[in-house]
Amino acid sequence: MPKSLQSMRETHTLALVSHIVKKVAGKQLIMAQLHPLTSNDPRIAGILVVFPNSQGVELTWSARAPIKDPHTQAKSYATMLVDTLRESGMQHHIDGTNWASMVAAIQKHLVDFNARLRTALTPTDYDKLLAETPTNVAPN
Repeated sequence: MPKSLQSMRETHTLALVSHIVKKVAGKQLIMAQLHPLTSNDPRIAGILVVFPNSQGVELTWSARAPIKDPHTQAKSYATMLVDTLRESGMQHHIDGTNWASMVAAIQKHLVDFNARLRTALTPTDYDKLLAETPTNVAPN
């Protein structure tokens, strides 16, 4: 990626909300906010992606064990998000989103999910689940 394009993009991660930010002519435009979705069951979680016009898309998943490759899974969820936006007639959100930053923000949420899940599992549960889980991520 050319250095000038790279310098136009940046990701800010706040305590509970990730803001995807794009710099255009020195101005920062907030493109989307990602809010974590949690449940009483640590194996179920998600992200609410809210665009500037308050339209939102929910990405949810369940996993019996920590996600083995959060980056690859984040790319998969970003692809699903693009498909959902396209099917819903929200092409303007596709065009206005910095997808490299979106993938990074989704990945951060998946890494946080893994940490919560590991904390909730006992060492015996964790070892057992890793051994018996061929595909550990199932989108809802």
